[in-house]
Parts: sequence; C-alpha cells; structure tokens
Amino acid sequence: MKHLHSKKCSKCEKVLPLDRFHRTTRTNGYSSACKDCHGIKAQKCRRCDTSFIAKQRPYCSSECRRADRPQTFKDCASCGKRFGPLAYLSAQFCSYRCKVVAQSTGIKKRWVGTKEATRAQRRVAYAIQTGRMVRPSVCEECGKSARIEAAHYNYAEPLRVRWLCKGCHSRWDKQDPKGGAMRATLQSDTIKNKKVSKS
Repeated sequence: MKHLHSKKCSKCEKVLPLDRFHRTTRTNGYSSACKDCHGIKAQKCRRCDTSFIAKQRPYCSSECRRADRPQTFKDCASCGKRFGPLAYLSAQFCSYRCKVVAQSTGIKKRWVGTKEATRAQRRVAYAIQTGRMVRPSVCEECGKSARIEAAHYNYAEPLRVRWLCKGCHSRWDKQDPKGGAMRATLQSDTIKNKKVSKS
C-alpha cells in the first residue's frame, strides 16, 4: 500500500507514514513523535534515583521494582509456618521440601463456602429455577453485560441479593466481608482411599 502522506518524527528524526503516529487534536492532527518514540523521556528511578531514558515507568529495573515492593508474608500451604518476605506473590510454600511433601501427599488448602453461604446460594438457585427470581443480564454496579452473580447482603436473608458481575462481586466482598468462605485443608482422593483401605 502506498502512503500518500508522511511526517518526520521529532525524536528519532525518521520520515514515517502518518499511520505510525498517534492522532491528536493539536498541531496538524498527529503527535510530533512516532508511536515507537511516544512517551520516551528522561526520568529518575523512584528507588535508587538513577537517571534513565524510557517510556513512563517509576523504576529503572525490575530489581528496583521488586526491592521497593511492600513486604508480603504468607502461611505455608504445607506446614502452615509463616514465611516471607515473598520474592513472588504466587509462592505457596516456605521451602522446596514443603512443596515436595504437598505434591506427594496431595494435601492442599483452598477456600470453601460455609454452610450458611452454601444454603443461601442454593435458595437463590431454586428461586431462579422456579421463576420466583430472574437473573438480570446487566451488573447493577458497573452496567457491564456479563455473567451476573447473586451477591448476598446477609446469608440469614437468602433472597435479599444484589446482582453483580464477578469483578464487582469480589470488590464488594472485600470492602464488606460476609464471612461466606473459610480456609480448608483437603487431601486428594488417592490419600483418602489409602486411609480407608488401611482401616
């Protein structure tokens, strides 16, 4: 395709077609820098105060970003010991040994619903099935059209709910916890079967 119009980038000084520039209401309708150079400028690292040239970001390197991150601690999913600060937020075990033990035994921790929460969710599901309640297609909070969930104000009132998308439901539960989930230690079916066969 032949480009009829072109422009010189103010930073790399290359003459490029107009589709390599961002649209803007200033000047002649296109930014002065091309898309590759757009946003590149001299900055100072938030942690080590080193000067560097790059697109807008607070740190000069990933090491500075990790060092400046707030320290996070977790309970080991295998032995339950508190460990940290975490190098990676996805870490689940305090040591490689605990990871091997968890993988060999099948022991893991996960969130499961309380009896009150499960009972309330079943009541809502039954009300929808019988036509007493209708699940809307739009979130009450953000107006997004997605899979809508029933968010309870109180599990003692199972049919008093807000209809929210998954994201809004999670945010609301974090702001106002209802105590609908608990941490449970579970074992794989193979370990359970072994215990049953031994007994």
